Amino acid sequence: MQEELRNDISEEERVEEIKAHMAELGIAVLSDPEGNMESLIEIQGLCADRNANIARMALLSLLVLFKDIVPG
Repeated sequence: MQEELRNDISEEERVEEIKAHMAELGIAVLSDPEGNMESLIEIQGLCADRNANIARMALLSLLVLFKDIVPG
């Protein structure tokens, strides 16, 4: 059922939804990096998205998150 709904939205709407979801994941990681490793893994999975812009945003999000959570 959800897959059918996903096919009905435009690519622009899909990108906006994923951007918002990546922001939520990033906030979760920054609030508790060790407790939200699954969020990092989910963002990593978006790096292989079929849309190059989404993949690029996911890579940049990971870069910023790692820069913030890695000591040093």
